[in-house]
Amino acid sequence: MIHVLDFDSNIIDFISNDDNNVIRADYKRDADSELLDIVILSQRAEHLKKRNRVIIQDKNGIYREFIIERVQDEGQYTTIECNASYFSDIGTAKPILAGKYEKTTVNDKLSEVLKDTGWTVGDCDYAGIKSMSWTGTQTPYEMIKLIETNHSLKASYEI
Repeated sequence: MIHVLDFDSNIIDFISNDDNNVIRADYKRDADSELLDIVILSQRAEHLKKRNRVIIQDKNGIYREFIIERVQDEGQYTTIECNASYFSDIGTAKPILAGKYEKTTVNDKLSEVLKDTGWTVGDCDYAGIKSMSWTGTQTPYEMIKLIETNHSLKASYEI
């Protein structure tokens, strides 16, 4: 199932799993990217032509959000390429200046890192109380990568 949201987070379209207008929907996730590619009949792609957001449910039942990045009309078919929304939201949020965290948990660090991004901390595994420092300005996404390394954890972004 695919939900399409406008800029105000209103659901403007819904495509069910058995909608025959969807030719192909491929979800790929690895350590550095999360992508959704959709091929759909052009007549059904009206709301998939702007930089709207798309929400899907992955095979584990987790909701994932994407931003439509590229649309290509090819006759009766439209190909839509989407990137995970957190890459844009967190990766381009207000930078964090060089600094350090003294004896804090993952939750404490993430709460500080995410405070201006529109994202919030969800369920985190306890990984101890650790200090960490960084010497240059980092995006919130880069900071999350540093926290992952510091606490030997892996981030997961869900809606």
